[in-house]
Amino acid sequence: MGRLASVLMAVGLVVAGCTAGPLESSATTTAPQQRTTTTVAATTTTDAASTTTTTLSDEEIDWVAYVEEALDYAETNHYRSHELNWGTIRADTLALVLTNPSRNNAEIGMKRLNRRTGATYTPARWKDVEYAPEVRFPSNPPRGRRLAGDIGYLDLRSGWEDLDDFITNVRHLVEFIDRIPVCGWVIDLRNTELVGLARFIAALNPVLGEGTIVTYGPPYGPDEWSLHDGVLLVNGEPWETQAGEGYTVHDPDVPVALLTSATAGVSAAHFLVAFQGRPDTRSLGEPTGHAVLVSSRLDLPDGSTLEVPSGQVYDRAGTAYDSRMEPDERILMVPTDSGDAVLHAATSWIGDVAEACVQDADADTLA
Repeated sequence: MGRLASVLMAVGLVVAGCTAGPLESSATTTAPQQRTTTTVAATTTTDAASTTTTTLSDEEIDWVAYVEEALDYAETNHYRSHELNWGTIRADTLALVLTNPSRNNAEIGMKRLNRRTGATYTPARWKDVEYAPEVRFPSNPPRGRRLAGDIGYLDLRSGWEDLDDFITNVRHLVEFIDRIPVCGWVIDLRNTELVGLARFIAALNPVLGEGTIVTYGPPYGPDEWSLHDGVLLVNGEPWETQAGEGYTVHDPDVPVALLTSATAGVSAAHFLVAFQGRPDTRSLGEPTGHAVLVSSRLDLPDGSTLEVPSGQVYDRAGTAYDSRMEPDERILMVPTDSGDAVLHAATSWIGDVAEACVQDADADTLA
C-alpha cells in the first residue's frame, strides 16, 4: 500500500474510532518504556489467496501482559504523552488485574485508561453484535432542495450508501439546486454516518475555496489536504477517487451554514475543520460527539482494539484542534412548535449576511 493510500485509510477509518475524553495530566511523568510493540494478533498468515488472523481464547491470554501491552502502546503513541502522569495511570489501570487476572478486570482497567487518556478501547464482543440490515445500513441517499430566499439546502444525514456514489449524488444535487444562483448554502451534517472526509471534500469542493484546507499531524503527517481547480490533493498528489473532474457553482463565496449535532459522524467533525477560516461561514447546533484527532490503533490478542489519540488536526490558518468541535452558535436539538430551530437559525443568519440577495430572490422552492 502506497503512502497516499495509507494516509487516506488512516483518516477514513482509524480516525473514525477516536472519541473525546478527558486527559489525566501532571507535571510529573515517567520515562516511556523502551519496549517494542509485538505483533498484535496472535497469528497472522498471509499467502496469495487470503489473510487469516487467529485470536486467542480467554484461557490462553495473560491478562496482566494484555493490559501492560496496551499501556506501553498508549505511552509510546499518545500525542500528549509527555504531559501525562504515567505512573498514576499505570497503577490505576493495573490495580484490579494484578490482584485477580481476568477478562473482566482487564476491561475495567482499559476503561480507566480510556478515561485518563482519551483513548478508545473496543472489546471484541462489541464487534460481534449483529444488526438487522435496516438498522445498521440505512440506505438514505443525500437529499437537497431550494429553500425560501434562494438558499440551497443539502441534507447529508445518511452515509451508508455506496461511498463513491455519495460524491456523484451530492454533486448532482448541487448542480441542480444552483441552476439559478443561490444566495447561500445550508449543509446539514447532523446524524451523519461514516462517509470519510475525502468524500465530503470531493463532493463539496466548489464552496470550500482553493488552497490548503486541512493538515494532519503525526503519526500520518504532516499531510496537507488542498484544493486546486476543484481537484482534491493530498501532499500534492490527486486523490484517487474524484468522481470526475472538478466542477463549479455560480458563486463559490456565498455564505455557508453548517448544521451539527452530538450524533454527527467523525468525518463531519473533520469536515468542520476544513471550513474553519472560510469567510462568511457559520456552524450551528450542538458540539460534535467526536474529537478531531488522528488516532493509531493496537489490535489486541483477543480481537479487541485500542485507539490512541496520536496527532492533531490543523485548519487552513494553522490552528490546531484536538477536541470536540464547538459550533459558533449552540442550539439544542429539541422539538419546538416552530419546527427545526437549527435550520431556522441558519437561514436567518444567511438572510442577514446576504440580505440584498435574499430580498431579491423570488423565494420559489424546488422539490
